Amino acid sequence: GDTSGITWVDENNFGSCHSLESIDLSNVTEIANTGLQETYALESVVLTSIVAIRQNAFLKSGIKHIVLGENLTTVEYQAFAQTKLDSI
Repeated sequence: GDTSGITWVDENNFGSCHSLESIDLSNVTEIANTGLQETYALESVVLTSIVAIRQNAFLKSGIKHIVLGENLTTVEYQAFAQTKLDSI
């Protein structure tokens, strides 16, 4: 689906979406606590407008690759805890 209108990911918005493999959130400026937690199949995400990634945002996700923009100023405690992130 078209995600171009999404500018904010609230708490648990995509949490536990077990079949989500990749998502373009290039217009999102903030991901709230647990916004994408337990997205086990998620391997790739584009966050070129991101400013803040809150606590446990990607907790236990399958994330391996993430594209970040130059505006990122905040990555909170355990934002990528228990993930397989290997490239940024």
